[in-house]
Amino acid sequence: MQRVYEFDPKRYQFKVVYTGYFLILIAVVLTGLFIMNTSQLLYLFGAVVAVYGIINTFFLKSNPGTIRIDDNMIRFISFGEVVYELEDLTRFQIKEFANAQFYIRVEDNSGQKGRYWVSYYYFSDQKELIDELYLIEKKIHPISLKFRGRENMFNVRPCYQVVSDENEIDPFFKDVDCKSDAKLV
Repeated sequence: MQRVYEFDPKRYQFKVVYTGYFLILIAVVLTGLFIMNTSQLLYLFGAVVAVYGIINTFFLKSNPGTIRIDDNMIRFISFGEVVYELEDLTRFQIKEFANAQFYIRVEDNSGQKGRYWVSYYYFSDQKELIDELYLIEKKIHPISLKFRGRENMFNVRPCYQVVSDENEIDPFFKDVDCKSDAKLV
């Protein structure tokens, strides 16, 4: 079953596309200023940083607008599509950031590499997306320190697992009356 996770289109336009265009403008202006006054290396530094941002946005496709995940592959779509077969992956590492972002490094057997910034806060079905990405990471790196002590987590794709009651999630909640207003001290 294929799951599609979409970045909010208006926010994607503002956060990725317009920022990329703005970086192009900055690169052109700072390069022109540097050509007029070559003693100001700060202009050159700013132009290099802007070009780096342009390369990440438009050429390396580091900020996906759509992520498609199914049983066999994951697709990152942004100014083109990059496809990875899950069985060919040798590396899939997620680094979490406090601002609701993942930095994902991906590599497969053929040497294809990618790195992606996933602002999951702006994606549709955030919780499922997070679970799907962790499931893939656990499948590729099962003995990672991140998953020790969590043997039962991320074993099943979230779209196949329907949980109807909170008691089924964790046996700890079976004896707790969730409706009472008692506070723990």
